[in-house]
Amino acid sequence: MIELHLPHQDPIRFAKYVMFKDDKQALVRVEFDSTPTLPMIAEAAAQASGVFGGSNTGLGFLVSLKNIKLLEKPQKLHYKAKIINEHTMGSMTYFSFEFIQESATIATGSFVITVE
Repeated sequence: MIELHLPHQDPIRFAKYVMFKDDKQALVRVEFDSTPTLPMIAEAAAQASGVFGGSNTGLGFLVSLKNIKLLEKPQKLHYKAKIINEHTMGSMTYFSFEFIQESATIATGSFVITVE
């Protein structure tokens, strides 16, 4: 695993390690200090999208959230976030995500990030 470098600091730095990445999707290890809420999961997914930033990329900002759904109650402190780069246009990228607890998907949704 490769550490994901973000400007976030503990206790709100949730996305920690890149487990897998290709051009369109990534799997990121996410860690919490306490059982996460749905807003924490959405923030962790947005942080995990940072795996698609290059060395010349500026700061990314969360622009919108859509269809964020909690499918099962979170029970662990460590998860896998599957992030899919659905579409990029200019400085904006549309992502979808699945939050995985062991082998079960516990949350899904999509969001837009813009890069300054």
